[in-house]
Amino acid sequence: MMLNCDEFPLVYVEDHDHHASAPGEPSWQDELETLLGRNRPFVILFDAPQKDEHEESQEERREKAIWFKRNRARLMSLCAGAMVIESNGPTPMPIRLAAQAVGKALGLEFRFVGDDRAAREAATRLLSTKALGSD
Repeated sequence: MMLNCDEFPLVYVEDHDHHASAPGEPSWQDELETLLGRNRPFVILFDAPQKDEHEESQEERREKAIWFKRNRARLMSLCAGAMVIESNGPTPMPIRLAAQAVGKALGLEFRFVGDDRAAREAATRLLSTKALGSD
């Protein structure tokens, strides 16, 4: 997982086939710490997982769960929500339910949208709502 912050506050998650960071490449934890360090609201956008994508090991899931648990408050205060872009068709129900459960545990809203344009529009609304709520 790598974060593309070129269009911040829209943050695209780019999934890569390798599990560990390559030498000189920041870890996903480092990237998330940098993102949270901006101390500005953002929305996470990512493509719906495909059937042939890598499934995380139990250790990888445990590592992520620990990081997200430790950083839940910071994430809740800055992340306005997450958009799953379903440009290749609807997300299978088990994945959809799992994403919504993770979102609920982290205090984040997960939305499922058909394309990048819809994701950008919804993200703009979430960011506006977040800005109004933080005044």
